[in-house]
Amino acid sequence: EEFVILLRGIPVDRAVAVAERLRLSLESQPVVHGTTTFQVTASFGCASLACCQATTTDGLIEAADRRLYRAKETGRNRVVASD
Repeated sequence: EEFVILLRGIPVDRAVAVAERLRLSLESQPVVHGTTTFQVTASFGCASLACCQATTTDGLIEAADRRLYRAKETGRNRVVASD
């Protein structure tokens, strides 16, 4: 699944730190369902209005989406904040 976390007024480097903490937390918490244990991982694409020169919300989401797919293409379970 994909979802957006909007961190208003936060520079991209701090957003990356938040995403990294979330990623590590998910990775370290096994999920138990019945007799099966799963490891959950997550890929994040981070963008800010300043770093990607987006002028609209749609442009900002498109930039984050491009970075999310780059994270997935380069191995998953990572945070990407540049094109």
